[in-house]
Amino acid sequence: MAVIRSLPGRAALCATLGTAAALALAPLSPASAATPFGTERLLRSVPSVAADVSQRPQAAKLGATAAATGTPPQIAYSVAQLNDSDDGSIASAVARLNPLTGVARTLVADQRRLLTAQAWSDDRFRVYFGLLDFTQETEFTNVDSVSQAGGTPRREVEGALSLDVRRDGQRLVYVREEGETANIFTSNAAGGDERRVTGSGALNARFSPDGSRIVFTRLVGGLENGQADVFTVRADGTGLTRVTGRANTDDLAGAFSPDGSRVLFTRISQEDGLPHVYSVGIDGRGLRLVRANAADPDWASNGWLTYLTVNGSEEDFDTQVAIRAPGIPGAETVLTRERNLVTAVRFAG
Repeated sequence: MAVIRSLPGRAALCATLGTAAALALAPLSPASAATPFGTERLLRSVPSVAADVSQRPQAAKLGATAAATGTPPQIAYSVAQLNDSDDGSIASAVARLNPLTGVARTLVADQRRLLTAQAWSDDRFRVYFGLLDFTQETEFTNVDSVSQAGGTPRREVEGALSLDVRRDGQRLVYVREEGETANIFTSNAAGGDERRVTGSGALNARFSPDGSRIVFTRLVGGLENGQADVFTVRADGTGLTRVTGRANTDDLAGAFSPDGSRVLFTRISQEDGLPHVYSVGIDGRGLRLVRANAADPDWASNGWLTYLTVNGSEEDFDTQVAIRAPGIPGAETVLTRERNLVTAVRFAG
């Protein structure tokens, strides 16, 4: 079974597995024999997307909604399954999904390491994904990318846990290991001109639409008894602002709204371990429930929302990709019928 030995390893899980974040944040040790998912029931195939979504009633509703509100962007998502072995290996894949047709294509798959969708390139031609190896004595983390048509991945940032791309494509923001912690850095698209943004720990990071600010998750109060909260900071490292701080919850940063005035995040109660998606103003005011029993939200530039629906309990849950049109209550469409655990979802734009 997979054992998370370090803060960077747990940070990688928190950055990519919203539905399992409470477990990832918990102190794990070889004696606990815990898995990062809290369940052995994860998988059957990688990936298995609902065939012919256009034949389902939800898709007819989606088509009519898209005609009125604009087309939802392409989606990248990832799935995972725990292998039947004792070395902690995890089979996983990253796929591209067209929300209007329901057609999905596997872009990259791995039989031993955890791959998680992170971001799209500004031209929508490449998908960035995190790579985490639990089978090593020290967790092995990188961010790679792959063509939206599939093919051979290429290395983007060595030692990174998560990554986002500024809308103009000129800068990257990523969380990278530094000893027993992990901090935020930015660089140009080629990996040069690297600059440290934070120096006191981070779990994930996303750019605002104009690239001036970064929203991220920080573990406050220490590894053993702390909680995860959402912060924002200017891209130059100044103007640190705490956005959330409710007791007995873990809040994981998601994405900025299209106008940059609000942020999406996943809130997980430390009592029942179930996640819910909220939005809040960047000043911490105006908290709104977006979707109960959901995780890992993303906000497209044209206002569409995507997130993972979460059904079940902390010990045994099911996740699927869903999207919602802007400004239309109840306009949710579940796009997948995965038998694996869906671990992350990202819009292309």
